[in-house]
Amino acid sequence: AGRGYEVLKYFAPYVYRVAISNKRLLKLENDCVTFRYKDYKTKNWRTTTLPV
Repeated sequence: AGRGYEVLKYFAPYVYRVAISNKRLLKLENDCVTFRYKDYKTKNWRTTTLPV
């Protein structure tokens, strides 16, 4: 008994994080969003545009 709180406390930082921060969002137009992401193979920042 009482272990639910410890489990919730452990997982909360992972569960309640946003998928992408506002500072990485570059543009929203024509039903598409453009954002920056880090390519961990090359260690460089890249941009991509996806439909929303």
